[in-house]
Amino acid sequence: MTNNGLVPYGGVIQLDPTVTLSSLNLSLPALRILQAMQTYGYYVVDFVCTDIDIYTAIPETELDPYGGSHGNADGSGVQGEIQNVLLSNKLYVVAPLTKKQ
Repeated sequence: MTNNGLVPYGGVIQLDPTVTLSSLNLSLPALRILQAMQTYGYYVVDFVCTDIDIYTAIPETELDPYGGSHGNADGSGVQGEIQNVLLSNKLYVVAPLTKKQ
């Protein structure tokens, strides 16, 4: 997949703040990432193999108990959990948060 121009690089997407994530039975990594997407937004930085890839600063092995990044014997994967929530809820293109001085 390539950038189809809907949201340009550097754009910010916010998960609908009215979604009650705690009721969705998500793994802890998926929950934390989606909470950040609700609070701060998701910066579009790349287009790779899925519509929205998640970049983190943690080693991928930390996701192994939750099905890994894209699925393993322990589950469907954190990326899949996140993708399911994003596909079934509203996303908004918003201005980046800035700090006033």
